[in-house]
Amino acid sequence: MGDKIKSEIIKIELNDATSEGIGATVTPTYVNFFFGNNGTGKSTIAKAIKSGTGVTYSDDKRHEDYITLVYN
Repeated sequence: MGDKIKSEIIKIELNDATSEGIGATVTPTYVNFFFGNNGTGKSTIAKAIKSGTGVTYSDDKRHEDYITLVYN
């Protein structure tokens, strides 16, 4: 199987709301669904995408270059 198609967001670094303070990194691909039990970080990822904090975009783009809509 080939490489996954990259999305506009190439990395999300979560440092603020992690339970053990060790942080986590998410590398999304073209289509993503975040699901899991309560308390597993779905809302933390949504808040990071909405605010742009810790989010790295492709092609030297910035959070301000997009209109970000998050359904949480």
